[in-house]
Amino acid sequence: MWQYVIGGATIFGLIVGLFSVYNRRATRKYIGDLIKEETKRTQEILERLSEQHTTMIGILKASQVG
Repeated sequence: MWQYVIGGATIFGLIVGLFSVYNRRATRKYIGDLIKEETKRTQEILERLSEQHTTMIGILKASQVG
């Protein structure tokens, strides 16, 4: 009888182990994609802020000259 219990536990352990490996890889890929996407968004925001900063500096310089 113990053979069935140990065999069942072994199969269960294998299934859980394989799923955890798959889940870890899928999670890593998902997090990697999120990081790439957030990096792109952050770069776009920084570019817009830089453009706005340049515009604001131009406006301030023009107002000081006049």
